[in-house]
Amino acid sequence: MENYSFSSEEKLIPEEAYYYWPQGSYVYTGEGKSLVRFIFYKTQYTSYENEMLAKFKQEIKSSFSEIPEFFRDEELLRILLGCKFDIKKSIRSLKNSIEWRAINLTDSFRSLYPKCSRLLNSGAIYIHGRDHRYRPIIVINASKFDMKKYSIDEFTALLCFNLEFAIQKLTIPGQIENWIIITDLCNQPLKNLPISELRRIIKVLQDNFRCRMIVNYVVNAPSSLTFVWNIVKGFIESHTVKKIRINKKSNPPELKEHIAPNQLEEKYGGKLPNATVFWPPTLPPGPFTIPEEPQSAHLSGRTTYHEYHPQKEISFYDVPDDEPALPPTPSISLPIFWKDPERGINRSESEKNISAESINLSFQNEKIEIKLDNRSVHSDGGQTKENTEIQSFSSPKPKSKKTCGCYAKACQIF
Repeated sequence: MENYSFSSEEKLIPEEAYYYWPQGSYVYTGEGKSLVRFIFYKTQYTSYENEMLAKFKQEIKSSFSEIPEFFRDEELLRILLGCKFDIKKSIRSLKNSIEWRAINLTDSFRSLYPKCSRLLNSGAIYIHGRDHRYRPIIVINASKFDMKKYSIDEFTALLCFNLEFAIQKLTIPGQIENWIIITDLCNQPLKNLPISELRRIIKVLQDNFRCRMIVNYVVNAPSSLTFVWNIVKGFIESHTVKKIRINKKSNPPELKEHIAPNQLEEKYGGKLPNATVFWPPTLPPGPFTIPEEPQSAHLSGRTTYHEYHPQKEISFYDVPDDEPALPPTPSISLPIFWKDPERGINRSESEKNISAESINLSFQNEKIEIKLDNRSVHSDGGQTKENTEIQSFSSPKPKSKKTCGCYAKACQIF
């Protein structure tokens, strides 16, 4: 794809993002039929959601002989929420979604590439940066919608390509499941905007990528649109109003509540040059937090990095003494090799290099302890004690060495 290659398993996500677990209103807000959910995987549902999900699944059994594997509980709940827990409407939506995915997403975003390849570098729809919770930012530039040169189907495919690419490569189930949209109307009068085309594209987004959008910042909006919006928003549900922010400016202050300056283009109030190349996506390194926010306050001690990168070494954050400390390093699975004294150590090379299935590693001040299958090795003040020999074990506290572009000043590769 435009000389850009990626493996089927590769995720293009900063390492610190794997330590982020949404809490509170970042997971869901409201209750009952008014509930709005942002995170669907690896989380608990409310009793009302579980009740309605059970009813929905029972109705599915009566309406379908079988449904594709993709539509697990998490995706079924997305449909339910999108349909305000209306079971009959949800069944119709599920049917339409199954048909749409069968036509357009037989091989994820790769299926859409032939339909939108001419537009990938047009700048009409592209991915640029992340917000303060690592959610990808998708830009829609209305001035680039050349309806004389391209068809609406091509633009629709372009949007779906970027959204599906974001889901597969830029999100983590249970941690990062959403995106931010910037719709730039470029100060064009309403009569010059491709309103019907934009409406059709947005409908595809709403029908097939439910509960993914956190907010749509509509910038450079004509005065007529802002006037109409100020009238109608009084009759719209509050959570919908929060999701659509219409502004006549190109760099509204609200953008800075979500996005660090080094993730935004200059035209939107950021520090990055305005993009001229739109594929592959522009994914600047951190920091991702906004200036007023503590860098590590939203990160936990639990990471899923090793689940998505099993062949890569894991780095441990090492924050200087004059900076706020991060939570304790979590237990992780990490491959190492060990010698088994019960079998003797004079074995062939292939026999003595036995990969441990899991290790519990803890790091506290000057002490390091590794537990391997109920056997342990630890260091205390430089004295290493062990009852199982382990190769390449280093007892001192790791020294700081900058090895990646994470938010901490240094990372140490173990």
